[in-house]
Amino acid sequence: MKPVANPLDAVQGKVSGLQVFSSSGEPSARLSMALHGQGSLGAGTGLLIILDGMQVSMNVLQSMNQNDIESVQFLKDAAATSIYGARAANGVMYVTTKRGRTETRPTVNLRAQYAVSSLANTDYFDQLMSGPELLRYYQETGIYTPAEIAAFKENYFKETDFQWYKYVYQPAPMYTADVSVSGGTTGVRYYLSGGALSQDGLRMGSSYKKVYGRINLDANLAEWVKANVNTQVSYDDTQVSPFGSNNAVGGGLAAMNAPFASPYDPNTGLELERVPLLDLSTPKHVISTNPAKTNAFILSANGSLTLTPIKNLTIRSLAGLELNYGDSRSRTLPSYYRAYGNGSSQRAYSMASNVTVTNTVAYNMGFDDHHITALLGHEYTNYKDDGFSAAGSGILDDRLYLLNNVTQSKSVGEDTNSYAFLSFFTQLSYDFSERYFVDLVLRNDASSRFGRNKRNGLFWSLGLLWKAKSEAFLKDVSWLNELDLKASYGTQGNSSIPPYSTSSYVGKVGQKKGGMSLGFVSLGNPDLGWEHQSKFTVGAKARLLNRLDVNLEYYNRITSDMLFEVPLPYTSGLPVSSAGYATRYENVGRYLNHGVDFQVNADLLRGRDWGVSANINFNYNRDKVLELFEGRQSCTSQADNWPTLWANPSPLFCPFIKALTPKQVCPNGIIQEQIKTKRAATTAMLCLNIPQH
Repeated sequence: MKPVANPLDAVQGKVSGLQVFSSSGEPSARLSMALHGQGSLGAGTGLLIILDGMQVSMNVLQSMNQNDIESVQFLKDAAATSIYGARAANGVMYVTTKRGRTETRPTVNLRAQYAVSSLANTDYFDQLMSGPELLRYYQETGIYTPAEIAAFKENYFKETDFQWYKYVYQPAPMYTADVSVSGGTTGVRYYLSGGALSQDGLRMGSSYKKVYGRINLDANLAEWVKANVNTQVSYDDTQVSPFGSNNAVGGGLAAMNAPFASPYDPNTGLELERVPLLDLSTPKHVISTNPAKTNAFILSANGSLTLTPIKNLTIRSLAGLELNYGDSRSRTLPSYYRAYGNGSSQRAYSMASNVTVTNTVAYNMGFDDHHITALLGHEYTNYKDDGFSAAGSGILDDRLYLLNNVTQSKSVGEDTNSYAFLSFFTQLSYDFSERYFVDLVLRNDASSRFGRNKRNGLFWSLGLLWKAKSEAFLKDVSWLNELDLKASYGTQGNSSIPPYSTSSYVGKVGQKKGGMSLGFVSLGNPDLGWEHQSKFTVGAKARLLNRLDVNLEYYNRITSDMLFEVPLPYTSGLPVSSAGYATRYENVGRYLNHGVDFQVNADLLRGRDWGVSANINFNYNRDKVLELFEGRQSCTSQADNWPTLWANPSPLFCPFIKALTPKQVCPNGIIQEQIKTKRAATTAMLCLNIPQH
């Protein structure tokens, strides 16, 4: 298994239709996933992560030891995901951790790994001019006079020919070690593990370190009572490089610095605080005078109790808790040469908790070739986070960097969020002769993010499976070991928007005569309701020659009543945001995802306890906006010849709104439109040039 800081790195390229994104190359970068494209333009599109039966955040997954993972499954079609309700509208990642085995002696595994990361390709940097080549360029082009060239040779070039990219992007080592102990008796099984990881980033001032531990226990309390406990704890230390991609000190532009300038003293070989000949500090000076780091403590624990009071009846109750404590701090010491003797300090704390309770009752029955399983379930989820921060400047001494020493620009911030889900669901599974399978799921989800009149959503799914290999006309086909044909259709909801989006509330909007001014911060939308998705999937799965697994699927997903921030006119009375407009969430528009998944797994070589395999997967996905708000289908529409204003925070499409009244524009005025897009949080704008009359 390759050493990675984030277990998600290990699944990249192995699951058809799955995309894993990273916002940066930092070793601590949080990864995100999309399955079968983006299912929404305004609400969240992340997968639901289930760890040992409990929903967890992406932070828990990143903090894990990848060697504790037993298996990972991705559930894509509606029949498989609908049992998890609205939270699974964009797919499910189901992770199972390792457990002890019954009646086995203690087994101890000790593992240590070392790896080094480096730039994958340096062709671009190798094309940059060396010192002698740059000097010859100056001479041949006549940019500088002969006297200036002579001065360059005497004072600048000498023997210095510094390759800046090798200085900025240095090989980044990674160390990881862990130990696990597992075993069990007839009554108790156990799995315990612990370890640590340390990884440096390619760019200076970047690192990620974490320590982690896990305890999994399973116990048979009686013949009809079973219990298990799964606990994971981790602590990490993160440092992010202070140099952006356009930074000439330690970022991407540093590779363009003149090769005749070096950050090292030519006599002593020591790194300096300032780069001679350039108005730049060295990365060492920036990192030492701008200390910053983030720490996080994460606890994930759940326990379940399973009862089988009578034959074929199973009652299970699971309770889980996730806690995430975060602490970040950053300083700019007054000795930093661009601080000009005025340092600053900033601290922030955050705490997030998520409680999950799930109760299910299942009953199995069968007669002749008919088998039926009926399940009833209840689920409750409660999430809450709190955070506060403080900052200030006016620090005059490097040793006095605590917040109580700031004298200027003091600021304090606090925020809190919470939401809850309450769900009831049922599942009915039927099969005939273990050849024909029918699965029906009905679920009601209630989300606190919506008002009382729109809080509940009813969703369902139907799945069909035919194990064709069990048929008489295929049983004797020796080269075909397995053939399954399946189809499913289902509906799901999405409520992944910020809490309190339905409520109108006021807040601080400025100051007047030295006092606080209150005003509307949000108009809210009491009629806001669930975003709906409907997904159809059909596919086939086969195993050939007992070595080749082939899986082919087609899917079609339509999202309607999308949760989207619709821009409001300036007359709404809301303060204008930094993007230049005010918005509120509404249920608008339709969105389409459809495509094909194809995956092949081959066992090339097999031994008693070893093997060589290969995996190939392919996905074709097409996203299409079927309808925006107010019936618009494109970004070029205008109504009543009114000028329009760009007002969309999403990079995927560009609707327009009636932003100005006819009185604000001369009827024959010429409107020049220019669209600028950036792949970022605020992604585009429409610039209007309206002649004055």
